[in-house]
Amino acid sequence: MKSFAKFLTGVAFVIVALLAYYIYTSNLPVVLDVHVQSASEKQEEFSNIQRDVEAGKYENVSALYSIDSYSFVTLTVSAKNFSPFPAEWAQFVPKTTDADAIVLLTDAGPKDIGRFKEATFTVTILTSSPETYRTGWLEYYILGRFHSVEAAQDR
Repeated sequence: MKSFAKFLTGVAFVIVALLAYYIYTSNLPVVLDVHVQSASEKQEEFSNIQRDVEAGKYENVSALYSIDSYSFVTLTVSAKNFSPFPAEWAQFVPKTTDADAIVLLTDAGPKDIGRFKEATFTVTILTSSPETYRTGWLEYYILGRFHSVEAAQDR
């Protein structure tokens, strides 16, 4: 009976250790890189967006001002999965402001991040306020459990 109690104690210790390891590795470390470029430097891309706005392809945007009023802010998020479990259906959701005209989900996901792998997510925002502090959330599932990690710009 004594050896059975020791065995159950060992099993409980292993289960608690595995649960702690899961909790520790399920929070993916993320790095947010912000790159600002004047819209006048990307005239062709701005013209294409303006044409799409005039055609009604973007909701809640009826017209754009002059090209000098806007900048393209590109948010690039790198996420590393140190878990032995894949992070599934991962996607980056940027926090927007009233000054943001259009959010282009260039490569925002969803996609899977394999075990011990890294993935990059990219979002471009057409904004009239490029100096705004940028944040967002990386949302993903590990073993069917929802996780969300904030990605914030360095100050």
